Amino acid sequence: MSKRLNYLAKARPEAATAYLTFLKESGKYLDDKTRFLISVVTKVVAGTAPGLKQYVPHAMRCGASPNEIIDAVLMALPVAGLPKVLDALDQLQEIDPAFLIDNLFKEPEWYEVGPINDFPKDQLVARDIEGYGILVYNGPELKVYDRKCPHLGNRLPQNCDGNTMTCPSHKWSFDLPTGQVVDIGGRDLHTVPFEIENGVLRVQLLILK
Repeated sequence: MSKRLNYLAKARPEAATAYLTFLKESGKYLDDKTRFLISVVTKVVAGTAPGLKQYVPHAMRCGASPNEIIDAVLMALPVAGLPKVLDALDQLQEIDPAFLIDNLFKEPEWYEVGPINDFPKDQLVARDIEGYGILVYNGPELKVYDRKCPHLGNRLPQNCDGNTMTCPSHKWSFDLPTGQVVDIGGRDLHTVPFEIENGVLRVQLLILK
């Protein structure tokens, strides 16, 4: 939550709970990517730069491409007007270099992580691929997760308690075999596409240099 919502939760907990419950229930039939793209549109209409800085990274971690997010911004034009849309396009370039013209049409590439034997059964292993953090969990099924927490993007720990991993920042907990949130939080871990080729784990990432 933002600092303002944290304050509201402490000053008027009943009101904050009602508001957060409304938000959760109003989007329960939408997948996370769609929900965050809609949130981007609302922030363009409202003209709030902090809102864009919050929801654009969420949308990207849920699989929205830079061009999809630009389309969402443009969809706000009839209500927001051209000046707010142009302001939002400026802000996108400050939020992430993926929105810069030279990077806008770059495609994800495959990167080697290491031999599959380097990932012991039922253990969580962190790897850094040219600055991009991932977590590999070799459970009942192999899982590769983005190391950024789906809450605010803070770095997730490498250690886990059995099959559960907890973000130290706001105590969101996740079931590692499935990636599903199990306590406090409202969003699951973001997965990373992967393949195993000749016994070597490879992941598909968009890394801008």
